Amino acid sequence: MSRSARFGVGLLWLFLMCQSFVESAVIGTVSLPRVRRQGTLVSGSVIVPAGVLGVKAIGDIHPADYEDTTLSFWLHVERSEDGGQSWRYVAGSRWVGGPFTDPETGAVNPNPELFFSIPPAGNLVRFILDVPVSMRVGGTLEAHDVVIVS
Repeated sequence: MSRSARFGVGLLWLFLMCQSFVESAVIGTVSLPRVRRQGTLVSGSVIVPAGVLGVKAIGDIHPADYEDTTLSFWLHVERSEDGGQSWRYVAGSRWVGGPFTDPETGAVNPNPELFFSIPPAGNLVRFILDVPVSMRVGGTLEAHDVVIVS
């Protein structure tokens, strides 16, 4: 199983694994730039536009930190149905450092990705990084409009 698949614990978009992507457009995004961090970091939020089919959370790890087995972080995604007054967990997973080559793509040390179905339009979404040991990491949350072919 690839690191991306292991990272994808949560509400996985299983039906897409059996489909062919025709087009994918990012129609909403929020990011935390990759810098040295430690602690709990909360991104800004983005409103889920109408027509969004899924969300992709991407960890952005500095190449020098990727293979360090003492490093790890948790990536959590939350949604708010009340304009940001309260937040609810949607998906998340833990990344642990170490050398890795994806057997499916051959990519060396790819950034981890988490895919999940989207909350209803009008909801806010954000992500949280929990970084227990100082490392260079950032992340992006993208809302995708995906057209698929059965």
